[in-house]
Amino acid sequence: MQGAMEEYCATADEVLATIALGELSRTTAKTKMNDKSSRSHSVFSINLEQRNMGSGAMKKAKLVFIDLAGSEKVQKVC
Repeated sequence: MQGAMEEYCATADEVLATIALGELSRTTAKTKMNDKSSRSHSVFSINLEQRNMGSGAMKKAKLVFIDLAGSEKVQKVC
């Protein structure tokens, strides 16, 4: 994927710092429908690994967060 980055994070603070870095790459702009409208897609994937240091057993999980440009809800005020 063009422009994609992969970062290794060992702590929650490192994950939050990586999310903040990704936010710097996004573009937002004011529109008539929304005063803070995203104009870019964002995909954030977290691969988790948990290892038992005694037995060597390992568990894995993957979380994927997707923010699509233009997917804001439009509410009509009467």
